[in-house]
This record gives sequence, structure tokens and C-alpha cells, in this order.
Amino acid sequence: MQNTTLLFSLIALFVPGWAQAQLSVTSVTPRQNEINASLATTIEATFSGDLDPATLTAETWQVRGSLTGLYAGSLSYVAATRTARFIPATVFKEGEVITVTLTAGLRDSNGSPLSPAFQWSFTVAVEFGTGIFNQSIEIPLRETERDPEAICTGDFNNDAFPDLAVVNSASNSVSIYLNQFGSPGGSFALQGSVAVGNGPNSVAAADLDRDGLLDLAVTNFDENSISVLKNTGSGGFVLSQTVATAHHPVQVEAADLDSDGDVDLAVIILGINQLQIFLNQGNSTFLLTPEIYNTRATPLGLASGDLDNDGDIDLAVSNSGDNTILVFRNDGQARFANSGEIPVPDFPTVVKIADVVGRDPGEHGDGFLDLVLLHPDLGQVTVLENRSRDGSFVVVDSQPVGVLPSGFVVADVDTADAGAASAG
Repeated sequence: MQNTTLLFSLIALFVPGWAQAQLSVTSVTPRQNEINASLATTIEATFSGDLDPATLTAETWQVRGSLTGLYAGSLSYVAATRTARFIPATVFKEGEVITVTLTAGLRDSNGSPLSPAFQWSFTVAVEFGTGIFNQSIEIPLRETERDPEAICTGDFNNDAFPDLAVVNSASNSVSIYLNQFGSPGGSFALQGSVAVGNGPNSVAAADLDRDGLLDLAVTNFDENSISVLKNTGSGGFVLSQTVATAHHPVQVEAADLDSDGDVDLAVIILGINQLQIFLNQGNSTFLLTPEIYNTRATPLGLASGDLDNDGDIDLAVSNSGDNTILVFRNDGQARFANSGEIPVPDFPTVVKIADVVGRDPGEHGDGFLDLVLLHPDLGQVTVLENRSRDGSFVVVDSQPVGVLPSGFVVADVDTADAGAASAG
């Protein structure tokens, strides 16, 4: 017995903190998936143990905006309440989705890392807006910019106004249109175009190299590849890497899937029915060998978000070939488990993730992300409610949107509603 006691003591001696609980996040402000955060909201996270303030840095605590990329700000720690606080240096943008990433670089007073790393998102409130659209701007394309296939928004020149990136399928290019805020009636001016692979068909904007500028990832359907475009400043882009996919890529999604502070890429592949994950190794360099997961027949839509509120980013894939949705749940290390197929109405294409269902009459959102699908053949969008942590989604609403719609967005377009879908 004496020898056994001695052995146990030696083990405890060489494994510091062996009996201590891992440092974890116990609460956050704004709440997970909040949809009405203020423009100047202060971000807070409370921990289960004492945080080492020296590990609280811009590397371990990152704040990203969907329209602007990384936000700078001041970090502080209140030891009495075990709460870390981030105050942004500039106000957030109305309607912008803000994602906060707390990496494993955060450590407690004993040197143990945050485990698991933690992410959450919230949406900045729209303070003005009626939801009535009575003005439009028509942007003529040059003859060399043919067959616009996809579009995304982002502040590409860091002037605080959202710009446009347009994918030109027939001319194998992406055109950047800068927002000319203040011009009569508003307008966008062509900044330039950058060549990509053959048959580009989708685009995602994110700060892939953490330099404070939004970069672009473009799928090339005919070339079986992804073009990674680095922002050179002032809205200019250059090709920095071409990532090969196994077959025809349909859509790309940019998100920090392993919670290490670098934005990764997820892409769905048509023909061989796959979801491929390309992890970012830093400075927008992606592993050339992806992690591969099987989807169902003819995947056409992909979206990302924390669907189970466990602090990491999950993925949803719409499969038009057999009228299903697949939810891939993340274990926090970019390892995904298919939680089972969800039957939906005919021919789902685009899928979006947003908190659009309230639990009580008049309530806007419940803190859990729902699924919104487009069905071109039916001319409708369908809402699937997230039944919280039990992993189930249930169709709760369908709305007509016109004949053969090809795309839609989910956004707060007035000051009263939580979310609105617009398709066409």
C-alpha cells in the first residue's frame, strides 16, 4: 500500500493541475445568436476559473465582422468576476454578423488552456429602415464581364461602406465595385477585375490572412478548384493560391472551423456528392488535402453557424437530388458528424442559417439558429425551426416568393422585424 501511495504522489507531482477542471466559458454577452445588439456593444465572456490576463491578446480573442473583417479594440479582465471584456475601437455596422473567437491560447492561472476553444456570433441591430424598397441602382457590366453568376458584399477598401464582388462565369473573372457613398442617388464604381479559374460560380469574403482586409475565395466549377484572392488594399486583389477540389465545386463557405483564429474553407462538390474541408494553416495558406464527408444526392446549398450553441461552427447542406438537409455537427476541432437527414419540400437549393423563429408571439428570435431554404420549382422559401439542443429541425413556415427564384438573403430590413427573406 505504501508503494502504491508513493506512485500516485509521483504521478500527481509530474502532472500539474491533474485534478483541476479545464478552463471553459460559462456565459457571454451579447448572448449567443443575439439579433439586436447595439452598434457600440461591449463584448464580454465569463470563465469557469481564473484567467491569466497576460494571455488575453488580439491573437487569442478575435472579433470578426461579416462586412468588415477583424475589429480592433481594447481588452481588459476583471478578476473578481472572472470576466474578460472587449470594447471595439469603432462601432459595428448595422445588420452585420459579428463572430467572436476565443482560442486555446487563453490560459488559466495554472497555465491550462481554454478547453474547448469557444466561438459565438451575434447580429448588430438595424436602427433605421422601413422594409420598403422604392429605389434601385442598375450597374452596367462591361462587355468583358459576362454572365454574372454570384455576388457578395464587404468593405473591401476599409472606408466603412460595403462594396460588391461580382463573379463573372463566362469571362472567368471577379469584378470589384466600390461604393461611391455621397454621390447623387448612390452608385458603385468598377475598381477592377481579377482573373480566376474556369467557370467561377460562388464567392465568399473573409479576412483569410488576418491583415485587417477582406479577402475572397472563389469556386471554379469547370476547373475543379478554388481561387484564393488576397486583398492588396484599396479594394485590389491578386491570386495567392489555387486549391484543387476532387470534382465540380458548387459553393464555398468561409468560417473558422477549428477555432484557431484562422478562417477555413468548406465547399460542396457536385457529381461525387461530397463536403470538403480545407483548413487554413495561417496567412491564407490552405492544406491541399481536404477532410471529406459524404452528402446526399446533388448538394447545391451550404451554410455555416453554431446550430447547437456549443461554441463551434457547424455546417448545413441542402441536397436537391433527394429533398433533404444534412446537418454536420462540429466537435470543435473541425471534425464533423452527420446528425442525420431532414426531409424537406421539393428541390431545395440555397440554404441560409439565421435565428428567425421566436418561441413566444411577438418575440424576435430565441437564441437558436434556424434553417431557411429556397425551392425554385415551388417558388417558395421554407423555414425549419431549430428545436434547441435535441438536434431536431421542424418545418414551421413556407412563403411564396415568385416564379423560379434563384437566390435570397436573410436580413433585418426594418427596425421592427428580426429577419426578412428576399428572393428573386
